[in-house]
Amino acid sequence: MKNALFLIILFLGLNSLNNSLFAQNFPEDREKFIKQFEKVLSTFIKKEQKDFIKDELEPMLLETKDFSDTYFKKMVETSNLMETKKLKYYPAIYNYVFSVYSFVKNKQSNASFTAWHSSVDKLLDARNINKFEDFIELSASFFSKSILAENPSFIWLYRGGTYVFEYSDKPFIQFEGGRLVCLVENSDKKERKIPFVDSIVVNDATGTYDPILKKWVGKGGIISWEKVGLARNETSAELTNYDLSLKSSNLGCDTVILTTPFFTKPIKGKLTDRAFRINREEDKIYPQFLSFEKKLKIDQIKPNVDYEGGFSLQGKDFVGIGNSQVPAILRISRNSKPFAFIQSPLVIVNSKKINCPLGRVSIYIGLKDSIFHPGLDFTFDAEKNLLEFVRGTSGISQSPFSNKFILFQIR
Repeated sequence: MKNALFLIILFLGLNSLNNSLFAQNFPEDREKFIKQFEKVLSTFIKKEQKDFIKDELEPMLLETKDFSDTYFKKMVETSNLMETKKLKYYPAIYNYVFSVYSFVKNKQSNASFTAWHSSVDKLLDARNINKFEDFIELSASFFSKSILAENPSFIWLYRGGTYVFEYSDKPFIQFEGGRLVCLVENSDKKERKIPFVDSIVVNDATGTYDPILKKWVGKGGIISWEKVGLARNETSAELTNYDLSLKSSNLGCDTVILTTPFFTKPIKGKLTDRAFRINREEDKIYPQFLSFEKKLKIDQIKPNVDYEGGFSLQGKDFVGIGNSQVPAILRISRNSKPFAFIQSPLVIVNSKKINCPLGRVSIYIGLKDSIFHPGLDFTFDAEKNLLEFVRGTSGISQSPFSNKFILFQIR
């Protein structure tokens, strides 16, 4: 019995000793705080973090008046609270101190700091401490590298512009005037000189970011087609309101206003963009735009070829869109006279060719007669000035040609 009692007393004594050894209270004296901060972190951090403490944090605290007493006392109080909640010195407490330092360095307003710290206080007081750790990690990543969200294969960043932290029932960050960027990392170890293989870039991006849900609510911005070789000053889309999950590398906006050399005035439609690992040149099919209007006209899309129908951009290629009720139409002339009339659900136009799969084709003979086929694959080679009409091996493509009077009025 005595032995058991002795063991209990010994255990309690050792436990108390351990608590006193590991309970490292941060002092309210600036110089002592720095020394204690360096001491408790010394075995956890690398040279980069040690250099930050020595070369940036210490001079700001001890040699300048930038770091107010109010901010410093709040930082000490919260660091001690984090310690009592058994949060790790690294990364949790380090990330918190780095974030406070960043607020001072970036000259953020008192209102922004108060809102940010309200998020810290609320999340630190909540039962689920994981949300607090996620928020502090995000704060440190954003302040040091402009990162909003990370994934093993891509990252979202916000560069330039202005930002303000706000808090209602949870934290938010308001952004204005910068660039919202998604970068897909290069997984090819042989090509490490190329760190990123694809991207989404929203210029002049304004929006609200929820760091807990990783959700962006956008209120405008500009997307260009520069990544597929189209000039920004010629081809770009103005975004309206859109929602975006930064857990994925996809972006969609239901209504955008597109400026393109194909039309003298901007046109409205929907836009999707995606960043992913691209292996082939033909995989570069984003950003994509699809017009709302299905009867747009483009004269001389190629020499002697006029187009009417829906308009889509898939990467750098123009794709005409139609359906069974409202097909896309090509009108081809020869010697200033109608030569062929083609209706198709799809018209693919690039710098060299036009292609229509399964088009309804009328080829005009004289003024009142034509040859008709309900389903031919059509190709116009602009470089060779060559038209090709090819029958397929099944279905409607096997239908015979017919000779008939003109069915469509040419204008």
